[in-house]
Amino acid sequence: MVKIKKIHMENFCGYKHTSFDFMDSNNNIKDLALLYATNGAGKSTLLDAIKMVCCAKQYEGRDNSLLFRKSTYNPDYDPDLDSFKYQYLKDKRDGHTFSKEEEIDRDAINEELNRYKMRIEAIFDTPIGEKRVILNSQGVELNELKDLTDLAKDKKIYSYCYFVDADHLVNMNKFQIPVEAKDIFIELAEAVYGFECELVKPVSGYYIDFIIHKYGDKVHFRRMSAGEKKIATLVRGLCDPDYNDSKLVLVDNIEMHVYMARHAIMIDKILELFPDRQFIATTHSPILVGCPSMGINAYVNDEYLYNVDLIKEREWEYVRKNKLG
Repeated sequence: MVKIKKIHMENFCGYKHTSFDFMDSNNNIKDLALLYATNGAGKSTLLDAIKMVCCAKQYEGRDNSLLFRKSTYNPDYDPDLDSFKYQYLKDKRDGHTFSKEEEIDRDAINEELNRYKMRIEAIFDTPIGEKRVILNSQGVELNELKDLTDLAKDKKIYSYCYFVDADHLVNMNKFQIPVEAKDIFIELAEAVYGFECELVKPVSGYYIDFIIHKYGDKVHFRRMSAGEKKIATLVRGLCDPDYNDSKLVLVDNIEMHVYMARHAIMIDKILELFPDRQFIATTHSPILVGCPSMGINAYVNDEYLYNVDLIKEREWEYVRKNKLG
């Protein structure tokens, strides 16, 4: 129902002044965007920013400055700095007479906060036209996604994206998927694992066990390796019909634990099975994004690849040129 077209971040974590455009050369929304870079470049941070604007409703009606401080850029960020504690306390001590020293500290704090104001602006494509969401250091500046409430009727929508968390420990401890998702789950699972797969033990409309047939043996979900469980969690998340309304899907480390020879197969199968969705994912796969030093050409078309390291270099050139920090 909702897909993202563009997002711009200012002073958000490690992003000083950066935009990402998810439109292709024909001005259509890309069905796939793969983010790659060295560790700590900001791949997962971008997914966090998208999640935040997609669930802006939860930030409405309150001051989020304390909550957002961890996401606000600072050249010497320390979450335990007394200045942050003071920032919180100063609004809770009405009527208190500040000493001269405290007044100086407060001025310094406010000057620092004003220097690095966080702002995220996103543009979405929706069934009722283009909509914008803007978050700033205090909270919600604009949330046009609220206009979709009438379309949702009685259904409560807390977020307009779906984040597939294959690494969550709770998700790895049990297996459960609705019976109506059986066929699509099996097709995707067999493409990723490279073995025959089976869903068993249907209870109250859900399968609660998953089996991989390996060389004549049956490997049940509870006896799978950690990597196999995480792949099962990823596939289950992608196929769960409860999330069919979420056309925007975010995946961190989409190929994690998948054998390298099956990375391309997995991406092709995902795009085949879910042609109406938009996938934005991070990856470290040299198969998908290429690795010239190893003689590996990128499997995915360049138009769908985002080199975050290169984007950050361009960002800092812009920042220095315009003296933004």
